Amino acid sequence: MKLIFPLYSHHPNTHPPKPISINAIANLPSDLIIEILARLPVKTLCKFRCVSKQWLYLLSLDKSFINRHFEESKKNPLLLSRKYSSDEKEEEGEVYKVNIELTSMAMEGNVSNILKASICGPIYTFLSCGPLVVLCCTDCAYVCNPGCQDFVPLPRSNSVFTSFNVGFGYVCNSNEYKVVHLFNLDPFNSDGTMGCEVFTLRDRDGVTNSRGWRRVQDCAYKVHTNCSAICVNGILYWKITEQGTESSIESILSFDLEREEFQVINYPKCYIDSDQRVLFLTGFRGSLCLVDCSCSTTGKSTMEMWLLKGSGQNNSSSSWVKEYYSINLSGLDANIELKGLVPSIEEDGEILMNTEQKGLVYYNPESKVFRRVKNSGMVEWYKKPCLYYDGFFSLDGK
Repeated sequence: MKLIFPLYSHHPNTHPPKPISINAIANLPSDLIIEILARLPVKTLCKFRCVSKQWLYLLSLDKSFINRHFEESKKNPLLLSRKYSSDEKEEEGEVYKVNIELTSMAMEGNVSNILKASICGPIYTFLSCGPLVVLCCTDCAYVCNPGCQDFVPLPRSNSVFTSFNVGFGYVCNSNEYKVVHLFNLDPFNSDGTMGCEVFTLRDRDGVTNSRGWRRVQDCAYKVHTNCSAICVNGILYWKITEQGTESSIESILSFDLEREEFQVINYPKCYIDSDQRVLFLTGFRGSLCLVDCSCSTTGKSTMEMWLLKGSGQNNSSSSWVKEYYSINLSGLDANIELKGLVPSIEEDGEILMNTEQKGLVYYNPESKVFRRVKNSGMVEWYKKPCLYYDGFFSLDGK
């Protein structure tokens, strides 16, 4: 029996359209087939695995193709937003289940994918890296690949799980993703040393086949519980406050995912001095970025950006460089309220702002032009979306 491939000729004189056989596709140069497939969504490619044994191998195990596809995906990052699809909660014993929808949206505003799942409570931390996303509820966490439609819970932590003190990032040399959890060693002393545990994700190992949570070196600093970690080039960053003899000192805690070591980085020596200053940490064009927003007494809102340049997280080899001086946010809207920035790693990327009044807004620092992301009104400002790349990474061990 001849296997028919679902492609059709749309020539105006052809009626009805004739399906193209798989034999015709097979006659195309293999390099051309790979280039075509590398530009298709993962969700579509997963369906193509049943075409033949060759395609099954190509779309499941061929590392060269998987890497080629991911490089193409990085040219078109996707926004992932979340919402509760139902107000109803199903009680199972003492656990409440909440239904959610994870919506993938292209930068132009077109919805490309929707993943539905049931979780144990509302989401407090929403982190992404590469093709994977980590969602943290009150006392548990989940990891998902929206493209593959994988959604699995992480095993219970050995400590008291705190949904805010979680980081997530990628280790390039070992091709691993790591979830990092900081927790109070002494529940009666919130200013003491924090414990640290790591959960490692490897492609096709599956969550259940992993080694589980591992304790690593303790952290001697207290992390702000209202700030999620930012991952840039395999290093996690948190805002922290060090308690001095006379006053507190704000700084940044870093954690190298490969070496699994902590270090503290000082803020720039000078930044905007304002009673209405708000600081954000984000990733921008491959560097850690400290965003300093302030409002003057005249009502003018401005934004300064400091990029951490140099090698790794070492203070002696890195330095803060101030770029894009005094970005005027008043040009966006007189009453705009900035709620944060969505991390971007593109070398020529724009600044993606999450605002309360206008949803998601891009700012091009070279042209100094603002533009709103179409349909971003569906993303509530308090549910800051994350950026991810469509890619193959199996979480079910298959």
